[in-house]
Amino acid sequence: MTVASGKRLGTRLGIGSALIAVLLTILFVDRHSPVPFLSSVVAFLVGLGALREYATMLAARGGPALLGRAMLLGGALVMVARPIDAALGLGLGAAAVLGAVVVAVTAVGIATIGEWRTREVEPDALSHASGAFLGIFFVAAPLALLVEIGCLGGPETSSAGTPGIYLMMFTLFTSKLNDMGGYLVGSAVGRTKLWPGISPNKSLEGFLAGIIVSCVFAYFAATRLDVMVATGLGGGRAVVFAAAVSIATVSGDLFESFLKRAVGVKDSASLLPAFGGLFDLVDSFIFAVPVGYTLLRVWLGP
Repeated sequence: MTVASGKRLGTRLGIGSALIAVLLTILFVDRHSPVPFLSSVVAFLVGLGALREYATMLAARGGPALLGRAMLLGGALVMVARPIDAALGLGLGAAAVLGAVVVAVTAVGIATIGEWRTREVEPDALSHASGAFLGIFFVAAPLALLVEIGCLGGPETSSAGTPGIYLMMFTLFTSKLNDMGGYLVGSAVGRTKLWPGISPNKSLEGFLAGIIVSCVFAYFAATRLDVMVATGLGGGRAVVFAAAVSIATVSGDLFESFLKRAVGVKDSASLLPAFGGLFDLVDSFIFAVPVGYTLLRVWLGP
């Protein structure tokens, strides 16, 4: 390992530790709240920042500003729909997120036809429009589902037998530990390229190590932590959950790398040293959260 790579590793570990501290703080604040207020606010701010970075990436490739604004407004609506539903006691649940996605997609569609109302549709118009639609599903919807996981239960009980905020953190830590474990092992002993066409630094060794780290964490949490034991998830399902979320985590990371290569940038921004921007930070959740949410709903009920 070179001095530069060692310094980068140290920076990533430092920022990663700080992010874990933030997650634990959110858990401490929201664990006795019927509505996961702080986690909803943080998810909204991070998601809005990630969407803005993504909109900037699209604009750099000639994407119309109108589509970027429609995507930002639609994404914001998607990310606040579930917290508003919970706060007002409407009882819509995941239907609130679905309804907001429909409205957001419609808004982007209207902006698309409005942009080309008086001018000829050029060959790149489809990619510009597709990029704007993708932002709703790639950033806003997963973060909204993350908040939905946090709304699965109140401060004392839920259909899953534990406050939803713990299920949210279980999903986040499973995903992020995969990310961190894969990076550490891949940096140290990674030799076999996993997907060199998109991400030359990812290795098969890191990929497998990330899955193992996540599975060990998930099994320990599901069988040793009282709040997770109360869900009835069990060690076997926890390992399956971790494996599925791990694969989805790496897939999301690779897909974000594909998008950045397609627009010709290395990082979405320079906000976080050794990480990049907020869009780079949430890439591991993009597929992992929908997968985790689906499994939790199937196994633990509404």
